[in-house]
Amino acid sequence: MSTVYEVNSESEVVLPLLSNLLQMANDYRGNGSPHQAIELYYELAERNADSIEGQEARCRLMELAEEYEQQDMPHEARSIYERLQVEQTDKPNVE
Repeated sequence: MSTVYEVNSESEVVLPLLSNLLQMANDYRGNGSPHQAIELYYELAERNADSIEGQEARCRLMELAEEYEQQDMPHEARSIYERLQVEQTDKPNVE
């Protein structure tokens, strides 16, 4: 069975790369390596914000921030929230 790959305008292979990276981040998180997961989630969320995987990565980052708050780790939670906020405010408004 052959895997179908998509090439974007910069001639980069996009699929299934994004889904593979998201799965790797989820695996890191599940295996107790949240910092590695967070970096991969940021990569997906910031560089591929309009993709399903980028949106999913943002959701996972929000979940991690909420977990940090529940674990009384406010600095870690705030770091995630602030980086996501900067990413959101840096997006150009398209109308």
